[in-house]
Amino acid sequence: MPPSLMPANSALPAKCIRTHLTANKQALPVTTSLPSSRRRTLKRSHAVARSDARGANADDLKFYTHTLCPYAQRVTLTLLEKGVDFETVEVDLSNKPRWYYEINSLGLVPALSWNGHVTVESLDICKYIDTEFAGPALVPEDSEGQRRVEEIFSSCDHVASRGLRFLAGRDRYWGIGEPSLDTPTAQADFQASLVQLSEQIDLHGGPYLAGSSVTLADLVLLPFMERFDMCIREFRDDFDLRREGGCEDITPIGNWLELMEKRPAAKEAAADPAKLLAAFKRYRSLDFFDYVSMTKSTL
Repeated sequence: MPPSLMPANSALPAKCIRTHLTANKQALPVTTSLPSSRRRTLKRSHAVARSDARGANADDLKFYTHTLCPYAQRVTLTLLEKGVDFETVEVDLSNKPRWYYEINSLGLVPALSWNGHVTVESLDICKYIDTEFAGPALVPEDSEGQRRVEEIFSSCDHVASRGLRFLAGRDRYWGIGEPSLDTPTAQADFQASLVQLSEQIDLHGGPYLAGSSVTLADLVLLPFMERFDMCIREFRDDFDLRREGGCEDITPIGNWLELMEKRPAAKEAAADPAKLLAAFKRYRSLDFFDYVSMTKSTL
């Protein structure tokens, strides 16, 4: 989530402990374990490869998330692709517990706590995980590969922001703001960003965004493309995100999306499309759910 808002490698099984906390729970420091009477856990075996984190385990690493947030989904994908053990804490954003502001003063997700250090901002968290934990490298070690991934990050940002404007009728500030009134221009901008990304995939040889292996660029964009694809399938009959972006061939994007959706980490991290669609129909937002309780145990 943005600071401006206030109020390839398939991996083998990483362990996750899922904990749901609501505002009615007593506030606890991030480094304190929850008493058994205040903790519901579900051990889950992820269909991704396990790597031992550098000194971390499920009690050390806590991931604060929201089940429908695409920014948090980026982090989930990264943790799963790396094969890191972690504990998931679902935060009810419609009724935020006061203790959560001690973890992220803005009250936003995602946030990651490990060894007394808290990291916020989805892309920063993803980079931190890739740097600090063992497992498949999600950013190339060579300077050229790093430059390529950073370049694609910029393209991903363009696709995400333009897609949100076009499909959710909002500006890029995460669902907050006045509806966009210039739909033809918004659609043209989104189409142009898709064409540019498609050309980059071809340039780097595919099938992933930066070449032959999955990188953070793929994980950063996937949650938004899944949401855009859902909306287009449901509400548009003149636009095919997987084959033709309304006017030009964007088959490389369709091939990439289908490839990513087959990855075990993507299957595990995916939000429930029915719940996403219900939230979109009600709130006209694909990425910001600060005003609605959407934790998995309550929907």
